[in-house]
Order: sequence, then structure tokens, then C-alpha cells
Amino acid sequence: MVGTQFGNDEEAAWGYKDTYAIYDSSVQCVYFPEKEWAWFSDEILSTTTGWYNDDTYGPVASCDNVDLMPTIYFMLRGKDGNDYWTEWMAQDYMLEIGSTQECQVCVHPNANNNEVRLGTSFLRGYYAEFDRTAMTVGLGPSTSNTKVQIVQGIAPTRLRGYSTMKVAGLGSGMAVCLGLWLWVVIVAGCYVMNRTAKGSQKKIVTTVDGEAQLITFNE
Repeated sequence: MVGTQFGNDEEAAWGYKDTYAIYDSSVQCVYFPEKEWAWFSDEILSTTTGWYNDDTYGPVASCDNVDLMPTIYFMLRGKDGNDYWTEWMAQDYMLEIGSTQECQVCVHPNANNNEVRLGTSFLRGYYAEFDRTAMTVGLGPSTSNTKVQIVQGIAPTRLRGYSTMKVAGLGSGMAVCLGLWLWVVIVAGCYVMNRTAKGSQKKIVTTVDGEAQLITFNE
């Protein structure tokens, strides 16, 4: 797992390090790292008109919310080393419970903080080819589905929890500090070089056949 994005808002795209995606056809939902669970679930559930937590199904909301909830994009690293955006639509993760008009929001926390487990709801609308020998999964949109083509992209460089303004502010502060540090180094270097040059004229001048010669040494 390289990144996530909610809807088409690039400001809602975040990158990950040392997080792995596991395709698991034995489970239905997506299991997101527990350390990021509160944030991840809130990004989804905050768009609903109301929801509650069920002991069996987890988050539950009215199925009428399906048009309000975001499409979630997961960026996955391919076998070729490139990064690709995949699509998890609201109709994929909103699963009706019987005929109740209530839907399970099919996301759960994962106790493994370095693993995103992608269940069968993620694979909806994709043609998936599992290669048990090579330990790979090939994905492509099904011709009968409205999912977009899997497209290559650039992994988000910011980590979840840092806004653009915060990063810009930190970067500006570091640039100022670096500039001051370089100024001090340059001034100190000029002072040392000046003293060295003066000292060398006294110590490194020798006489060859009665003429003065200046020998320069590299430090």
C-alpha cells in the first residue's frame, strides 16, 4: 500500500511507508491498520446523515447514504515497481443487511498496523487473477462495471497528519535556519582562509636559487 485518496480531492491523498496490502478472498471487508483506524473511518462516516456501531457488523448506516459517501482510491505498487490507483466505490463497501435498508459500512480495524487487508468487497468490479506460485494478483476492471481503468500515478509524498500549510511552514522555517547556518559557515570559512593565507606567506615561502617560491598544499 503506497497511498489513499478520498474522492477526487488531491488534498485528501496521503502516503504510507512500510504498509503492505494483502488480498484476502476469505473476508468481505477492508481491514485498515488500527493506528489509523479512527481517522480512516471518520473520513468515510462523516459524510453520512448518521450511523451507529453494531456488535456484529461494525459501522452501520442507512443505505440511502450511498450517494453521499466517497469513492476511496488505494494506490498499490505493481510487480513492475510502478504505482497504480485502484478504486473502491461506495456501492462496493456499503452492503445491505438483509432487507432492512440498513447497510454495513464494510471497513474494520486491523490489529496489524503494517497491513491493509483487502477483502472481496474491494475486488468487486475487478477481474482478478491469482497466481499462487508467483504470489501475485492481476487486476483489471470488469467490462460490466463502471470502475475506471487502473491508472499509473505518483505516490503522495506527505504522510497522514500533516497538512500542506504545516509542511510549507516547517519547510520555510528550515530554509531560514539553513540560510543562517550557511552564512555563519561562509563567514567563518573566509576568516580561516584569510588567516591561513597570511600564515602561509610567512611559513611556506622557500628560496630556490635565490628566488622566492610559494608552495600551495591541499588540506
